[in-house]
Amino acid sequence: MTEKIIVTANIGVQNGPSISVNRVMEVQAYELIDVEIKTAEPEKSVKLPSTEEGEMLLLAITSNWYEDSKDPDHCVTYKVNASDGEEFILDQPHLLMGNSSVTMLDSVPTQLLFSYTKGTTAPDVVKIKILIGLKVTS
Repeated sequence: MTEKIIVTANIGVQNGPSISVNRVMEVQAYELIDVEIKTAEPEKSVKLPSTEEGEMLLLAITSNWYEDSKDPDHCVTYKVNASDGEEFILDQPHLLMGNSSVTMLDSVPTQLLFSYTKGTTAPDVVKIKILIGLKVTS
């Protein structure tokens, strides 16, 4: 049985152009992962259900708090698969749709390593939601 993930977004420039995205993605399975990250906690590893190249079709990462522009050194970051990998700042929601987008992170993303540096206006704990869609197998 397949599941359907519906993605709808309206992106507009005030007094300017806009783009609408409406996609229905068929996936074999999905997983929603809730993560809490505390300030000064060592890298928090989150295992992803991906085990082979091309398997992950959707990766969405959201937070209840994003980088404060007044305090940009204090933010949530993540790396993919390894502590020495490229660091991504979760300054806004991250949405990767389609296998070619997901593989920009790594050909087989199997874990995310989160870190959090608390600023003066940030909460003590940040709550992250990760939604993953896995391909339909024949």
